[in-house]
Amino acid sequence: MSAFSVPAPVAALLHRLRGTLLAFPWVDRVVLYGSFAKGNWREDSDIDLAVFLSCGTPCGLEQYVTLSRLCRSADYDVEIQVFSADELEQPCGIVEEVVAYGVDLAGLDLL
Repeated sequence: MSAFSVPAPVAALLHRLRGTLLAFPWVDRVVLYGSFAKGNWREDSDIDLAVFLSCGTPCGLEQYVTLSRLCRSADYDVEIQVFSADELEQPCGIVEEVVAYGVDLAGLDLL
């Protein structure tokens, strides 16, 4: 288990996804939120990821489809939400939850 109590296979998946997603120059942050971030996950829980695009990058369907395809996993249901980094300045809705409970995957020791 890692520091925020996820099973080793989930930590390995997050490690892989973090590297893949952050390789895009227009991806600013990747944040785990939801039950895995809060520590109240179950065996059937999905993995919720918030991907924040660099300021000025359009949050269009093309970016969402590209990132969603990369997050497909045979073992886990990975749900991705795409936001502009601008939304962190005055968070509302789901971004409020991401800010309050999310775990920024950058620099986190997952393995």
